[in-house]
Amino acid sequence: MGGIEVATAALEMQILPGHVGTNARDRMDAMASDRTNTEARRVRDEVITRLESSGATTSPDDTDDALARLLDVVEQFERKVELRGGDRMVDEPVTGSEPLEPDDARFVLPQRAPREGVESFIERIIEARDRL
Repeated sequence: MGGIEVATAALEMQILPGHVGTNARDRMDAMASDRTNTEARRVRDEVITRLESSGATTSPDDTDDALARLLDVVEQFERKVELRGGDRMVDEPVTGSEPLEPDDARFVLPQRAPREGVESFIERIIEARDRL
């Protein structure tokens, strides 16, 4: 084996934690996957923060797609409240507890019931939005 072949073989056999015996392409793919997973977690965390700041409860069991749909319907609900002259900041407490005396009960985002599936919750928000 020549010098270049030895160097190439050594490069391909470099061992990174969790990637024993993989070649350079496999390691690069794994690193790209790690970056993608990190980005996906960051986006999921941002969506959850946005939902919870709007008063929508999330669950660790909610899929990324379900959280995205939930955020869409919550934002649609909020826009419809604004179009009807409502101000959710007045009708929603900062602590996430039930509104004490909302100006209009229709402007209050429905609360997720304990153990309620996200799809059912989404449907109830859509129904509330459509009643506005």
